[in-house]
Amino acid sequence: MSEGLGVALLALVVVALLGAMWVGWRRRSARAIAALPALPAVPALGAPRLGPVPVAYVATAVVGRTLGRVAAHGLAVRAPGEAEVHDAGLLLRRAGAADLFVPAADLEAVGPARALAGTAVGVDRLVVVRWRCGTMTLDTGVLPRHAADRAALTEAVRALVPTPTDGSPA
Repeated sequence: MSEGLGVALLALVVVALLGAMWVGWRRRSARAIAALPALPAVPALGAPRLGPVPVAYVATAVVGRTLGRVAAHGLAVRAPGEAEVHDAGLLLRRAGAADLFVPAADLEAVGPARALAGTAVGVDRLVVVRWRCGTMTLDTGVLPRHAADRAALTEAVRALVPTPTDGSPA
């Protein structure tokens, strides 16, 4: 086999693998969209209780499947942003992605975690919010840019949880 033919075959294999990965991701997204209802719309919120707090949106995962990001509705897109806590719920404004609003009535728990959806950031640096979207229970993680904001964000969200638990979603 000539060197040119070997390079061409290798390039073909790489293109085929990338195509298979793309098709797999599209199918995963389609399954997730079918399973997850539309995300809550952002209502008129008024002044925030807390925020904006600079954060990095890390991921949203289905509870019990913490290594897999939810691929629907742009929830798999990691992005810088800001978190705001309002009486109506938690608003995550994400740069380059749609805002995510979690109504206060859907909140279940909030607490620290070291990892979510395959992203590890160190000892309890993530703030993970557990919430319901339709019949699914989700964990959404954000990484506050400043260490001092972690406790304030956690406590502000915890104050909205209708039936407080031990405070730990993870």
